[in-house]
Amino acid sequence: MGEGDAPLMAMIGAMVGVEQSFLTVFVAAGIGAGVFLLFVAPIGWLRSRARGEKEYELPLVPFGVFLAPAGIVTLLFGEAIIARYFSLVA
Repeated sequence: MGEGDAPLMAMIGAMVGVEQSFLTVFVAAGIGAGVFLLFVAPIGWLRSRARGEKEYELPLVPFGVFLAPAGIVTLLFGEAIIARYFSLVA
C-alpha cells in the first residue's frame, strides 16, 4: 500500500466499519490479482516478446485502483459476504 492508499482505506473504514474494512482489503486483493493475471501480465509479456526482449519484468500496479471498487462491493454486499463465510465455516 502506498501513501495515498492509507487515507482512502481510512475513509472506506469509516463508512463500512472495522470488520468490513478487513473484507475490503481482501476483496481488493482478489480483484487486483484477477485483473493482473487476466490483463496486465499477459499484455506485458506479449509486448516484451514483440520487442524481442528475452527477460520479462512485471509491471507495478497501484492498489488504490482496486480499493475503491472493493469498498463499493463491501458497502453493498459486505454483511452478506461475511454471513455466508461464517455459515460455511461453522
